[in-house]
Amino acid sequence: NVKYDTWFDDGYKSVSKSGALQQNREYVTKQNLMQVTYQDDSVKGNLYYNQNKLMADGYTNYTTSGVYSGKMYDTDEKNRTYGADIQKKWEFGNKTNLILGSSYQNEFYDDYGKDGHKSPNQVTSRNIYAVYGQYDYKFDEKNEFIFGARETWTTGGYKDQNYDNFSMSGQYLHKLTENDSLYASVGQSFIMPTFSQMYGASDSAVSNPDLKPQKGTNYELGWKRVNNNHSWKAAIYHIDITDNITATWDGTKTEYKYTNEDFKNTGVEITCDIIGKDGFTYNWGINYGDPKVKGSKKPYWDRKYGRWQMNGGINYTKDKWITSLQGTYLAQRVGTPSSDHSVSEKPYFLTSLTTTYNADKQSSISLTLDNLLNREDNLSHSGSEYYSTPFNFLLSYNYKF
Repeated sequence: NVKYDTWFDDGYKSVSKSGALQQNREYVTKQNLMQVTYQDDSVKGNLYYNQNKLMADGYTNYTTSGVYSGKMYDTDEKNRTYGADIQKKWEFGNKTNLILGSSYQNEFYDDYGKDGHKSPNQVTSRNIYAVYGQYDYKFDEKNEFIFGARETWTTGGYKDQNYDNFSMSGQYLHKLTENDSLYASVGQSFIMPTFSQMYGASDSAVSNPDLKPQKGTNYELGWKRVNNNHSWKAAIYHIDITDNITATWDGTKTEYKYTNEDFKNTGVEITCDIIGKDGFTYNWGINYGDPKVKGSKKPYWDRKYGRWQMNGGINYTKDKWITSLQGTYLAQRVGTPSSDHSVSEKPYFLTSLTTTYNADKQSSISLTLDNLLNREDNLSHSGSEYYSTPFNFLLSYNYKF
């Protein structure tokens, strides 16, 4: 159960007085979750049921742009999924492995409409079926090939919005020496729009029932090396996605809209994991890419996100203590509105420190500190402003039955 109020500052001339209450919200969420898993040497199975019901109400005195509204806000919705996934693995000697599996999922969404008045055409459901397999063959001690395939299709979609897709993946690994290896991989992806993106009710995000599924291909060529206490990885990659599902910001209406746009990115990545002494380990990575998008409102490739990303961390494990300090720096950033050219954004630097004390097999205490430098960074990449939470901490206790 979450309640919050939003107040205006002095920046809105149309508001009657400074500090006027803009809106009041109360959200009540009820969840029912169940999962059963089974696993042995050759079979894995998973059976699940998830139901989530969200009830929200309150009132809106002013819109986010400061225009008087005086409207009540009341929306209910229910999401439910249940299904099963089972797969079996066969081993043929020392060279060949085969995995075959299938899955089924039923999705249900019911938007009860404002003031509790049910709208039958807002009740939607669909069935998702899939069969998949993976074939792993070792030619010799130095060469290995992995091939995967998946067929996905749906039935019972609202207004016959059903999908059918066949995707494949392949990876070739070659061992140069005892410590060095090369790999090349190509993989296809397929992601369907969720019901919340297509039909969901929200005061800040506009759903789109005509969303298309996104399809993409990822290419990667890389090198790995394990030398003493260092594990290196370097890779060149290219990502090409058609109809990428994204939420774009509409500044004129101060809301997000779910749309399809094309996305591509080409870059290089280098990472290293280091095992130190006395319980210390270290990790760092550098990624340079050039992500771009193209959509219906911008029929040209425009920059997205950032170009340089640097990650680093220090970890310490001793006896019952585990401590991790991590940081992420993203530079040459841009904000990308839905219709205007991208604009420069200052870099952000995210930091966190987590310490856990495992008292015994059942009990543990954790302390997490976020935004250690108390930076005020805009985390949004859509042309809007969504700033990082100031320095904050979370102290938690966990008990395993």
